[in-house]
Amino acid sequence: MSNPASKATWTPGFHRVFVDLCLGEMLKNEPGSTRITKAGWRNIVGSFYAKTGVRYDKKQFKNHYDSTRKLWKVWVKLTEDSNMKWDPETGAFGASEEDWQNYVKAIPEAAQFQSKEIQFKDKLDIIFDGGNRIEEVKRWASLKWQNDSSTTSPLCGREREKKRKNFDRDCELDSTIVVDYSPTPKASWSPAYHKMFVDLCIEETLKGNKSATHFTKEGWRNIVGSFNAKTGMRYDKKQIKNHYDSTRKLWKIWAKLTGDDNMKWDPQTNTFGASEEDWHNCIKAFPEAAQFRFKELQFSDKLNVIFDGAMPTEEMITRLKRQNDASATLRGKEREKKRRNVGRDCGLKSAIMVNAIPISTIPSEQSMSSSSYTKVKATWTPTLHKIFVDLCMQETLKGNKPGTHFTKEGWKNIMESFYAKTGVNYGRLQLKNHWDSTKEQWRTWCKLIGTSYMKWDPSDQKFEASEEDWTNYLQENPEAAQFRYKELKFTDQLETIFNGTTVTGETEPAVQQRKSDDSVVTFPLHIKEPDTDNFDEKTECHCDVVASRNGVSIQKNASAVSSTEGKRNYSIGECIECLDRMEEIEQGSDLYMFALDVFLKQEYREIFLQLKTPNLRISWLQRLQSCGPPPV
Repeated sequence: MSNPASKATWTPGFHRVFVDLCLGEMLKNEPGSTRITKAGWRNIVGSFYAKTGVRYDKKQFKNHYDSTRKLWKVWVKLTEDSNMKWDPETGAFGASEEDWQNYVKAIPEAAQFQSKEIQFKDKLDIIFDGGNRIEEVKRWASLKWQNDSSTTSPLCGREREKKRKNFDRDCELDSTIVVDYSPTPKASWSPAYHKMFVDLCIEETLKGNKSATHFTKEGWRNIVGSFNAKTGMRYDKKQIKNHYDSTRKLWKIWAKLTGDDNMKWDPQTNTFGASEEDWHNCIKAFPEAAQFRFKELQFSDKLNVIFDGAMPTEEMITRLKRQNDASATLRGKEREKKRRNVGRDCGLKSAIMVNAIPISTIPSEQSMSSSSYTKVKATWTPTLHKIFVDLCMQETLKGNKPGTHFTKEGWKNIMESFYAKTGVNYGRLQLKNHWDSTKEQWRTWCKLIGTSYMKWDPSDQKFEASEEDWTNYLQENPEAAQFRYKELKFTDQLETIFNGTTVTGETEPAVQQRKSDDSVVTFPLHIKEPDTDNFDEKTECHCDVVASRNGVSIQKNASAVSSTEGKRNYSIGECIECLDRMEEIEQGSDLYMFALDVFLKQEYREIFLQLKTPNLRISWLQRLQSCGPPPV
């Protein structure tokens, strides 16, 4: 049974083979003929398969023939227009920008030739112009043959006959009669090409093939290969990288412009609200912004993901997952096909021919034995890190972290949710490695803010230490240098994840508690500490409050300070008023109703109102909720 024709993809190499085959068949025609015969098409189909291993049918070849002929006609008309001033000696147009603008307005198809000429022009002239051109070529080849004969020693009859038989091959102008394969063309980035480039960059970014500001070698290789396969161009890595850099420069200008409060950018309407005077002042100080005076940056949401690590949209993630699923299905089919063909391959080894599948789509032995999803190198952008921390927080509150690490179920949930949210398929080991590095950062941060002479101020979120103090500290703790000018992100959640209590079945108190020394210090819940004389050992409450930089961990069934003298009594009404101001908690939700029950306890009301941020209050409520119904 014959294999179905594969989808025609005309790479530069395939196009060159096609042109050479068409030229050979045209030279076999009778004088005056301008079309390829039926026998000629059969020869082209068979020869193309023999040379490339790819089986395209006659209709696909004729479609490519027609599209190539259409391009050639556009080129001929363009070069024959006197206003465009084509110089065949230099291979360049002498037309002005205004001439080009007028011409492209009338003939839009000519825009592609503004910065590059048509490939294989001499061959296409012979194929599509036919007639006299073919006779000229044959006469030229004949003259070349005669000259060669006259300049050599007399040939014997057998040698002359051999040379005559080679005449037809000479007429095919294989590589000596017409211009050979042209060099890499000048990169011309039309809107369609730019969109394709941005989509490919998004794809490689979401795959994790982008470290820091540029793509990995694998990422660039995928982008260059896919772009050339889809467009038929032959842009090299340098040309692609140059366009990447120029696109990044444009994005930076746009980001700076939209981030300027004076320009009043409205993302809802995609317009600026700045006055003429504001624009004048902005462009005077920032001339590059003038290009966005009347138009916005294209594909800004995608560029935010590529250059800033922004959260990808659902559409982007769905597209990548669809491609992953498609490639996984293809690999599965290839594995099954290979398994079924093992017996036949062993018995008919000498009779097997290469199938009509493009080489690039045939999986290797390594990929066939791999899992359904290709493992990618883990690259942790700020967005991916935030998603990871959020998922760890969820699993902690669910009780899937009984000790220092998550359970198997916890890791499984994190892996599946991470892939669902990002479209990036990281393995369990990659996620655990990031967990360990995040935990190490957390420990470094806790030690830093707990060192008394570093003078961390949780209210202002900054250190008051002198340069000398920093120098001395970093000499002993060089890993803390990362926090010299920036604080640790997501400290509220990390406090809960690494220092909190996890409930599995029965409620157990947390075994880890900060030590009050020069390395790690425990911050009190209240600014004014209770007098030790008022401490009542018999008084118990359900929560032991251990404060951190700007977070609080709750430990159930532990002893706590419970002095009520000099303390304010927080009312239920105050708590509800605070709860209603928290937009993150929907009124009437399970968590909202749970909070109302919690407010019945004076100790809980005090804790709730003393917590400084909404996120921290939510984390505390979710922690209590995971422990079961609040005690009455």
